Amino acid sequence: MDALLNEMRVLGDPETDRLMSNIFASGEATLSVPEMLKHPWSGEYFAQHSRLPDWADPTKIEQGQELFYRYGMTIVTLLFFSALPEGYACRKPAEVLVRTGNMVDGRSILQRILRTAQFLIDVMMPANLTENGAGVRSAVQLRLLHSAVRTRLGCEDWAADRVLINQEELAGTLGTFSVLMLEGMQDFEIDFTPDEIDAYLHVWNVVGYLMGIDERLLQARFEDASLQFHTIKVRIQSPCQEGRALTKALLDFLHEMIPGEALDGLADTLMRHTVGEKLAADLSIPECDWTGCFIPILKRIGCWTDQAGDSSLTVRKGLEKMQTKLIEGLMGYYSAEAFQVRVPDGLRSRWGLGAETA
Repeated sequence: MDALLNEMRVLGDPETDRLMSNIFASGEATLSVPEMLKHPWSGEYFAQHSRLPDWADPTKIEQGQELFYRYGMTIVTLLFFSALPEGYACRKPAEVLVRTGNMVDGRSILQRILRTAQFLIDVMMPANLTENGAGVRSAVQLRLLHSAVRTRLGCEDWAADRVLINQEELAGTLGTFSVLMLEGMQDFEIDFTPDEIDAYLHVWNVVGYLMGIDERLLQARFEDASLQFHTIKVRIQSPCQEGRALTKALLDFLHEMIPGEALDGLADTLMRHTVGEKLAADLSIPECDWTGCFIPILKRIGCWTDQAGDSSLTVRKGLEKMQTKLIEGLMGYYSAEAFQVRVPDGLRSRWGLGAETA
């Protein structure tokens, strides 16, 4: 596996990078991605790169997206407390995040969190991975964004042994959405059948294809995907000053989102639990306080929720109370700004969120 990953480390997205280089060479380097999408070439690019792979299975995609519809509150929460800090622990990606935006500024990190949450919702909502679907468009837009950053910063000496935002790093990022989420839910005793795991992984493999990830890195079996993800983690995680600054900014935001002063330590506790003690120490995540007693309770509620399903609203609401407050705060916090997370009405109702205001 190391031989393949060594090859992927020096590979970006050659086809899209050539296109982006031509755009930059034409003097349009200042265009934002939304502006690029209005460019004359964008229609042809999307027509060519928005097609699902031949191996995409509509039935599996539907099954995988249904898991998000059922457990999306937990998945979005794991995005904040697990996937994002795991990514911040990777030195080169963390450096890129800081270099391409003032990511230690509260407003900037909030916008990045919101856009990541929106991407997750877009690709995982039922029917969104179809022709002209929001999930397809979001995945292809992200591919263009990565290429734009790679082209803009590619001439700088980031490292002699790797390409900026390379295929290994992209596969690692994909793993935080697929493998890490499945493992996180299992940690909270939400158990899936082998078919459900296979379907959820399949959805993310389709998304990875749309993002331009090399198909040799899209593992069909969970065991293979897990091995690859954890191998990449060992290879690219190296906590640095930028990663610690990003983690602190994220925690500051989460402290603000979780209601009540009595639960101020809950964000630190949940993040330490999900990322593990070693990585928590490397990222300077504060030690747990009395809120550590919540972890066994939350894990049991997760188990009860999995067993009871939607037949017991009382049990389900027990786990979702904190998650609902967090996500409602996330969605409302930025309402006066240019970007606000869009959550379809059906999902709002399923998750117990308030109706969208005009």
